[in-house]
This record gives sequence, structure tokens and C-alpha cells, in this order.
Amino acid sequence: MIDKELAIRKINLIQEDLERLKEYEHKTRLEIEKDYALEAAIERYLERMITRAIELNQHLIMESDVKDIKIPKDYKGTFIALGELKICPIDFAKNIADSAGFRNVLVHEYDDLDKEKFYLSLKAALEQYPKYCQYIIEYIEKN
Repeated sequence: MIDKELAIRKINLIQEDLERLKEYEHKTRLEIEKDYALEAAIERYLERMITRAIELNQHLIMESDVKDIKIPKDYKGTFIALGELKICPIDFAKNIADSAGFRNVLVHEYDDLDKEKFYLSLKAALEQYPKYCQYIIEYIEKN
């Protein structure tokens, strides 16, 4: 059974980080790169937001009524599974799944962070994660 309280708490935390990130959406890549503290803050907000989404995805998958759903082998797969479970459109799931790969880079390979990919990931997150939250809220309300 889906723990609605857990799901709503995760969504609220994701939305809080999104609001913080929106403060920086007008910044250029160069402005972000020149400000170490700003860059570090953005990295941390993205990492927390994506990690919370992955944890929520895992919960939704494990508590799904669909019996033949394959348990994803990686974090990216947790987003794809949301599409397979019809929690969100499959095309959206495939696009947002790339954020899981970016999260892994933030956590494990931050010394080699590609600044262009970092900047594009910020822009993608600001576009995708509000939709992600809405899809999850709609799903929880139906179930």
C-alpha cells in the first residue's frame, strides 16, 4: 500500500528545492561557474531533489498493484518504471530518467563534472520536476 504521507512529504521537499533552484534560473552558465558557493548550492539542491524522486519511485514501484512489474536494476530504471506503471507518460519517464545518471555524476564523479551538462541539467530539472511532482500527486489522489 502506498504511504501517502511519505509520498507527499517527498513531493513537498522536492518542490521546496525547486523553488530554491528557480532563484538561479536566470543565471548564465558563466555566472554560475564563477561563483563556487552558488555552484555548490545548485549541485546540492539537484542531488537532493533527484535522490528524493528516486526514493519515491522505488516506493511507488514496490507498492504497485501490478504484479509483473520488473524491479529496476538501476536508478534510471525507476523513472522508466513509472511510465510502465502509467504514473506518467512513457516519453516523459524516459526523458526525466536522465536525471538519475546526472545524480550519479554529482555523487561519484564531481571532480570531472562537465559544466555544460551541469548547466543543461539545471535547466532540464526546472522544466521536468514540476511535471514529475504533478504526475505523482495525480497518481496518489487516484489511488
